[in-house]
Amino acid sequence: MSFGRLHVAPMIPKLLKRFPKLQVELIMDDRSVDLVAGDPHWLTAEESAMWLPYVVSSMHLFTKLDDELKDEFDITHLDYGVLSQLSFREDAQVRMAELADRFGVTRSHMTYRIARLERLGLVERCSVDADGRGVAAMLTDDGRCLLERAAPRHVDTVRRLFVDRVPPEHRATLAEVIGRLAPQQDRER
Repeated sequence: MSFGRLHVAPMIPKLLKRFPKLQVELIMDDRSVDLVAGDPHWLTAEESAMWLPYVVSSMHLFTKLDDELKDEFDITHLDYGVLSQLSFREDAQVRMAELADRFGVTRSHMTYRIARLERLGLVERCSVDADGRGVAAMLTDDGRCLLERAAPRHVDTVRRLFVDRVPPEHRATLAEVIGRLAPQQDRER
């Protein structure tokens, strides 16, 4: 199957060999045929060479982080991120809406996530003192203890699967590029 200058078929066996759990689904229907026949702005070979490895490596990294945290600590990578954000604050609390925005999830998803962490005794919900209208998540002592136990494993995995694979002379450039990918509101903070 050819999409403009990007020929996808030869890449699929390489991706499957490198990431055997990767699921690839090719869909051919009237709509996809019409798209191929139209003139979309397909990725060039150079752009695909940048995009596809980014997607696959990101998925692999986050899956690995999730798996290791779930196996050892019964939390996901998102849970770890939430606990970390709470621990960075002096009062160990962050508004639920701010957490949802920070992680790019819906408010209902963050509510679900916080409810799960609450059941585990890692966070508590509390009213925001400033205006009494909002709700914040607050890190508990058990949450801080779990975060302290999980942090060495998490940083080891991040170092092994990401940091150590980027040569020191390329790290500043990579940080700049990744910074450009962050949502605008994150860059303004």
